[in-house]
Amino acid sequence: MTTEPRADDMWNTVRAFWPARILLTAVELDIFAIIGEGRSSTGEVAKSARTDRRATELLLNALVAMGYLKKEGKRYENGEVARLHLVKGLPGYLGGALNHSNYLWMTWSHLTEVVRSGKPAEEEGPAGATEHFIMAMHARAREDAGSIARMIDFTGVRKMLDLGGGPGTYAIEFARRNAGLEAVVFDRVDVVPIAQGIVAEAGIEGQVETMAGNFLKDDIGSGYDLVLVSAIIHSYGPRQNRLILGKVYEALNPGGQVVIRDFIMDERKTEPASGALFAINMLVNTDEGATWSEGEVREWLEGCGFGDITRKDDGSGSPLIIATKR
Repeated sequence: MTTEPRADDMWNTVRAFWPARILLTAVELDIFAIIGEGRSSTGEVAKSARTDRRATELLLNALVAMGYLKKEGKRYENGEVARLHLVKGLPGYLGGALNHSNYLWMTWSHLTEVVRSGKPAEEEGPAGATEHFIMAMHARAREDAGSIARMIDFTGVRKMLDLGGGPGTYAIEFARRNAGLEAVVFDRVDVVPIAQGIVAEAGIEGQVETMAGNFLKDDIGSGYDLVLVSAIIHSYGPRQNRLILGKVYEALNPGGQVVIRDFIMDERKTEPASGALFAINMLVNTDEGATWSEGEVREWLEGCGFGDITRKDDGSGSPLIIATKR
């Protein structure tokens, strides 16, 4: 008996933006911080958030349905995830990272136009967009820094570069695991102060320093035994990626290794699915960015002179391509 295809999955996909928009709006309005550790009525939340009472009640009820709030009688309190990650000022706060998604919401809304033109969306980032983006990187990197460190052989590595290292999360983790390691975090002038604050908070300033510049144009230093290129190549096209990897080759000591962490696609560029979807994020937000196949990455590395190219994957979703300077 043949089963007719159902449209349920299609409708679920089309409506998937509903819960995302509800959560992002709640973060923008600081709903979870307003409720804090106590219980609040609709009127109290609306007054503090300066929002319409009826609209606020509907929003709060939706957040209860999604599990972010709890409701007893007419009063609301934060659920476990909200208490841990959505109350501004607490150590586990991820609202800065979620606010970056508000910017992506704006750029993605132009996807149809972008596909027609082939040009990225022209959307001004909101105030604090850079910090939100860096904190989004920091939140993600904290989750997988340990697993990445375990896949890298640090034998003989005395000095490393975290190229475009953003918050410096990986450099901090690597330094913590290797007491004699000197790490340099290289990123833009407006990003470096954010990294410096995170490094200072980690209490590891003696091992991790920062360098400001544009790695496409500026000197990135030299004498490195390892260069980490994490979440970089998806922002650029083949020509620029060859340029970047060529500069990395020159900056490494003989026998030094480059470690590329990124989406690594199959040769059809349809798997993993997360990478195929992320390529659309690059289409919307960059001039030539995409997600690249393992074959393409190997070709760039070999063209720059690297050898002993290997792939390491511990199943965490963060595969590494590692190569050695001959």
